[in-house]
Amino acid sequence: MSYLSREDFYSIISKDDLDAALDGEQADLDAVIAIACDEVVSWLRQRYRISSEMRKAATERNRYIMMITMDCALYHLFSSIPGRLSDEDVRAVRYRNAVKWLREAAEGTVAAGIPTLSDPFGADDPEGNPDSYKRVLFCSEKKMINDY
Repeated sequence: MSYLSREDFYSIISKDDLDAALDGEQADLDAVIAIACDEVVSWLRQRYRISSEMRKAATERNRYIMMITMDCALYHLFSSIPGRLSDEDVRAVRYRNAVKWLREAAEGTVAAGIPTLSDPFGADDPEGNPDSYKRVLFCSEKKMINDY
């Protein structure tokens, strides 16, 4: 069973647009879902228990990670159609934002909302322990070298 279903996509894309992009091929959707899930797992596996998240079903899933995965899947779907995707297209913008969030989550500057690998008992789980969000992370941009 896949982490996402066709019905999950209807929250961010209309049924007609998705059907037009798929051209009636469910196998294409299954392939881009698998690619997107692998992409999200590859970004988050070093810090989070993402494999257990990908095994969840229905309402147990993290809604934000679902949206990030759907954005990645739709980007891969629309980029496979020649002439369909430009840099200003909403799918490309949402994909860049998803990759940016995945990078920040992998670095630990934003919380993914799922248990971390360093916490075997789930104390960092925001739903199980809301106090885990009380800490503040400070970070800044990389130092710029302005030698002239």
